[in-house]
Amino acid sequence: MINPGDILLTTKGIAPHEGIYVGSGRVFHNHPDNSGEAIVDLKDFAKSGDYSIKSRVSNPIVGQRIMANIRTMLRCPGRYDVLRYNCQHSVNKALSGVAHSPLIKGLSVAVLVVAAKQLIGKLRQ
Repeated sequence: MINPGDILLTTKGIAPHEGIYVGSGRVFHNHPDNSGEAIVDLKDFAKSGDYSIKSRVSNPIVGQRIMANIRTMLRCPGRYDVLRYNCQHSVNKALSGVAHSPLIKGLSVAVLVVAAKQLIGKLRQ
């Protein structure tokens, strides 16, 4: 059973996609297809029909706080940007008040490491 505040995970093409279950078969997420943050039917969130529960809300009070954060966010919905404000940014902002994306952070670090290795290789020549 899915509870309000649970984080859901599905895929959009090859990319993982996250949202927060808000109850009544609806999910809060951020996606370019609907111009950013919105609440959609679960079937529209997971078009393939496949999804998993990434993490469960710890208790009903936490779930209520998350739902309040989502209501506040939807007063001025964030627009999707793959690098600066994607689904992970929205989910983490609803959970903690801080928008961040571990996936983008990891990719950024990887790009910096590769660039640094190339620069060091050129300097050694």
